[in-house]
Amino acid sequence: GAANSARRALITPAPGERHVFGPMMIADYLARAGWAVSWESDATPAAIARRVRDEAIELLGVSCASERNLSALERCIKSVRRAARGRELAILVGGSIFDDKPHLAQEIGADATAIDGPRAVTAADRLVPARQQLQN
Repeated sequence: GAANSARRALITPAPGERHVFGPMMIADYLARAGWAVSWESDATPAAIARRVRDEAIELLGVSCASERNLSALERCIKSVRRAARGRELAILVGGSIFDDKPHLAQEIGADATAIDGPRAVTAADRLVPARQQLQN
């Protein structure tokens, strides 16, 4: 049915981040756009990598506001890509730090950044195109 054909996204604050309002809004926008969205509140690299590996996540959305958490986020992205074991995984980052310096997203290994919910949905749809529904 529609539920199991939904694209799977995992949304989480970056390791070390405490704020959840921004990423929760992004999760809400993606869910309303038809994504199957999971939330990870234990934002450790190990927990995030485990969910990506076990749940066949196609899009990881990570929110980071503080520059001091960037290097931890870069290490987290590396470990998550290893956990995906060569499977296609799109990584979208957001948060105030990327609003002024969008180039940082590529520098830490992410695929894209988005400044708000609607743009996050646009970026997610570009990174993980919807599967064609079979017509009966």
